Amino acid sequence: MKRVMRIPPPGLAMMQEQFGKSIRTPFSFSTGRFQCKKHAYSDWAAESINPREAQTGRDRLAVYNEQYWYRLLTVLQNDFPLLAGTMGLWEFNQLATAFLDQQPSRSPYLQNLPNGFVEFLSASPNFNIPRLVQIATLETAFHNAFHAPTAPPLDPAKLSARQLEMLAGAPLVFQPWLSLLEEEWNLMECRTGLVEKGIETPIFIARKGFWAIFRSGNEVEWKELDPLQFNLLNRLRSGQPLGSACEAMAENLDTQEVASLMAQMPSWFETWTRLKWFQQPLLEGLIDGHAEVV
Repeated sequence: MKRVMRIPPPGLAMMQEQFGKSIRTPFSFSTGRFQCKKHAYSDWAAESINPREAQTGRDRLAVYNEQYWYRLLTVLQNDFPLLAGTMGLWEFNQLATAFLDQQPSRSPYLQNLPNGFVEFLSASPNFNIPRLVQIATLETAFHNAFHAPTAPPLDPAKLSARQLEMLAGAPLVFQPWLSLLEEEWNLMECRTGLVEKGIETPIFIARKGFWAIFRSGNEVEWKELDPLQFNLLNRLRSGQPLGSACEAMAENLDTQEVASLMAQMPSWFETWTRLKWFQQPLLEGLIDGHAEVV
């Protein structure tokens, strides 16, 4: 069957461009409520839309303008519930609007909408507050844990003795969905209380916490780490092989702490491997003159 190439009507591309530009016009917050800036819509787009009863072309464009922003703001509110609850929706929506206006998503997938949000918040003179940045970082980790891809996991049972020996001296690669976070307030507790128990007003308490946020099956989970575990994992994530990481840590530990580290490491690795935190490595070694790939 022969395909017929259809030529779009003249002006269609112009109309799509101007219509899209108009509905992406951000709200005004100056009156204490959402308000469409109808005067900022494209004249060309407004005049191309027929009035309907009491609605002008700009009024009809405003309907699409509102729905566009309501949808995007709702997505970000759902992705950052503790941040929105801490700031208050009015302040959060202004921050989210400024972010999306300056860095509009180029992806057709809503899951990519928060990309760059933490960096934008950190650079904002009005909202660059350490606790807010840490909350946004935490909630980005939850988002990534759910959406990031999965690589084939490390399975030591499938490695030969030679490969295991090589692995000890090779950098370990983590799964894309694993995040390691250090908190200075009880942020995980506050987020869990909000999401799981409906506690809308967080009570922040200064405390140190170390967390791994990861995916298990189709669920996002989190695990509290002690300082030694967190230190070791961070060194491994930076690219240090296991042996080098342990040597570097031992320089700052006393004899008892070194003994504790060495005694606990096997069970830590058993747990981390069972949770599939590491990717199956690419091990290159000369065996019979060929590179070895696992």
